[in-house]
Amino acid sequence: MRVALSVLAAAVLFLGCGGARAYEKDTHYGLTYYLARHVGYIPSNAHLIADAAWTIDVNQETAPVADPVPIVENITLLGAVVTVLQALPRPQKRILTSFHGFPEGDPPKNCEQNDDVGNIDRLVGIQGPGSPQVKKRLDELWDRSITSLNPGVYFHYYEDTFSHVGFPCGKVGQGHAADLHLDDFLADKKVISQKMMERTVAKLADYMKAADLGSPCDVDSAQLAQLTKMLKRLFAVNAGDPFTSKGWGVILAVLGYTGIAPKWEPARDELNRGLPKDQPIPEFNAIPFAIEGREGNGFLNVRPIYSGYALTKQTPTLFVLNEVWRDSKADGGKAPRVKFSVDASTPNPDAIEFRATHEWRFADYDAERAQWHFTRKIGLDEMPTDIPPSFGSSDPDDWKWAKENIYEKVQLHLLLGLDQATCKLKGQYYRGEFRFRKDTATGNRKVFIPEGKEGWGAAEDVEFVRDFPEL
Repeated sequence: MRVALSVLAAAVLFLGCGGARAYEKDTHYGLTYYLARHVGYIPSNAHLIADAAWTIDVNQETAPVADPVPIVENITLLGAVVTVLQALPRPQKRILTSFHGFPEGDPPKNCEQNDDVGNIDRLVGIQGPGSPQVKKRLDELWDRSITSLNPGVYFHYYEDTFSHVGFPCGKVGQGHAADLHLDDFLADKKVISQKMMERTVAKLADYMKAADLGSPCDVDSAQLAQLTKMLKRLFAVNAGDPFTSKGWGVILAVLGYTGIAPKWEPARDELNRGLPKDQPIPEFNAIPFAIEGREGNGFLNVRPIYSGYALTKQTPTLFVLNEVWRDSKADGGKAPRVKFSVDASTPNPDAIEFRATHEWRFADYDAERAQWHFTRKIGLDEMPTDIPPSFGSSDPDDWKWAKENIYEKVQLHLLLGLDQATCKLKGQYYRGEFRFRKDTATGNRKVFIPEGKEGWGAAEDVEFVRDFPEL
């Protein structure tokens, strides 16, 4: 909320041209990306959603207040003059109601600014009729996001209804400029921020299903506890503005104090601690939005100037290829991290390579079950040492016999299927079956592999989980 406030700017607050930026980059960009990844959006899709959500606050046509030009932004009086001149031609009220969670007309009853989830429920109509403009705009942005296949603008507006709770009690256009940055901080209203996080997770899951992008991951109580720990970390690194008290913003602005905003870098570092270590939050890319006009709906609307900002449909194969995995049953959850890659040796679009301790070869894919079949020969480190002649022998002839009869013949099998609800890879590992047959002519034993699935041997359950570190 880089708003230069001074005597002149303070006066503008009461003219209805002041600013209102709800939450900041740590929320609209960082937390949105982090939550989308937990819900099951692949990195590129999560990035696109977060880009659009944060762009609304930094794009000059949709930002809640026009930013002063850089050369004067740190000069209080001159910065204020430039800010006012930039704001004059802006449809300020329409911008706040179109993109930042402000209603028009009368505020909902019992409208307060305290940290009470009931204020949110009254605003959006969960308790009572709420504000019809807010409900209308949420529904409209939701429908547009499904058509455009990018819900970033919707999620910006949706998250803003939490940060801006209570401010529709006042005059639309003033926003929370009188409180400077205080309400940009997640830590300012912790109960409401917690509810915002939980409901954003649910909305992200709903959107994936509504837009037919794929199947979201169920965020269970254990995962929600992890998300709550992350939220508390964000509270800690951006605790608030120690110099700003509610209601003193105008006086401080007159004195030349513009307030501080939540810091992005420490928030980014915390969020990265909750993501796979080689998949940190990417750099923000602003989406070039252009105002389309009102189109008869009473709200301003935006569209990307260039194409290419639509989310990608997430097939099970694409999901698996974009995640880092680890064996949940090995080494107390500290198993080596593994990744799948495209198998270029086959034209099958679902063919993937899997390299863990050993290299597996793609065999086939069952689309109905979203299940991959891999095979490989038994590894030298897996050769039996208790069946003479064997790899446990020091006799070269024994080694030759074992390699020819076991190592070159025994096939291991692995079936892995994507559990859509838990977003885990579950399956069975088959150790291979071999038996002995006596050669009647020589009296020597020979190995034979039973035909069909009987030759797969005994099965062992395996499970791979996404490599999100525990906090």
